[in-house]
Amino acid sequence: MGKIDDKIYALYKGEDILITGTIKQIAEYRNIKEKSVRFMLYPAYKNSQGDSKKALALVLLDEEMDQQAEYFPKQVEKEPVTKKDLPKVFLSKK
Repeated sequence: MGKIDDKIYALYKGEDILITGTIKQIAEYRNIKEKSVRFMLYPAYKNSQGDSKKALALVLLDEEMDQQAEYFPKQVEKEPVTKKDLPKVFLSKK
């Protein structure tokens, strides 16, 4: 595994995935600073969001991607993956 800036994350709003990519890519997508995206990884941020269905959550995908690489496009390291790029199995709500 590389440093934090090289890892792939998914940004969720409630149960909906907004984007996947590196910290830098997610920051550019949200038009915020990289340190603001990194802050989403801290427990203090998670606690401040509570159980809101509109809360943003940043989730590390690297380990999951290594195990299930066939479900993700190869360009994920260079370009963020959007909702339309993911198979339906990842988007289904239970």
